[in-house]
Amino acid sequence: MKTNQETRLTDSGNTRPLFVRRRQPAEESYLAKELGKRGFRKAKNFSTYRDKRFQLELGDWVSITTLKQKDGDPLTDSLGRPGFWRPGIMNGGYLQTFEFPVPPKLFQGLHEELENEGADSAGELDALLLLVDWATKTARGRRQKNWSPPLQEEVESWLPGDGLTVQSGEHLTRGKIIRTPGRLAFVFDRFGDTEKLPLSRDPWIRETLLGALDSWRVVRIGLNSRGSAQVELDLSGAPIEHLESLVNSTFPIVRWVVQWLLAPISLLTDRRLECACLDEDPMSVRQTNN
Repeated sequence: MKTNQETRLTDSGNTRPLFVRRRQPAEESYLAKELGKRGFRKAKNFSTYRDKRFQLELGDWVSITTLKQKDGDPLTDSLGRPGFWRPGIMNGGYLQTFEFPVPPKLFQGLHEELENEGADSAGELDALLLLVDWATKTARGRRQKNWSPPLQEEVESWLPGDGLTVQSGEHLTRGKIIRTPGRLAFVFDRFGDTEKLPLSRDPWIRETLLGALDSWRVVRIGLNSRGSAQVELDLSGAPIEHLESLVNSTFPIVRWVVQWLLAPISLLTDRRLECACLDEDPMSVRQTNN
């Protein structure tokens, strides 16, 4: 090695100097600067940032995941939390993940940021940064005391024609809007009552709910204190100016998940149903079928 302006390589007695021009560091992008103010630093992957608590990945969805694994039951521990935080299942525990879709009008600005380090997309990316702030502020499960949801009538006006009613075949359920100081959530908990069911049904219900939890973003899926299956979408603390667009992009997901779960959970919680296979562990049945 010589000066910082050149590198001399010697290979098999060849002493011919090879000069390498140093690449000037690219100007730090607006997004990188703003995430840096929040404690995030870019990782080796150009679309990944990390701080002491979270890993943030950028794409058509933004994914923020806690770095510390939690112990407990992913089906009961996370219900009722503010924001889109949901458990990502791992062996022996779970990580909390907060994901949100990048609105189409922001995606081009984000794409330019990732392709061009010096891009200046401040106006477009500030909205994305507000959602990142929402995630980090709600990560510990605390509600923001100074946050108030819109009026009930305004929230209802954002919903599609079928609103809170979801049907799957002969099965029908209706969700509700939870609107209280500091909280706004859409909750579906009127299907799948496990009370007085044979204990052998529990593993089947849990396997079905865990499979859904592992398959879908944004929504939380679990068992509430009454033992009923529950699907919820919680927007507590979301930036008010982006709340309508968030509902428009995520409420269809919660409807689809409820529709997907409605028939199997209704079947598994039907006390009239008699089936010998439901007396066995679902894992053993799966291995037998394979």
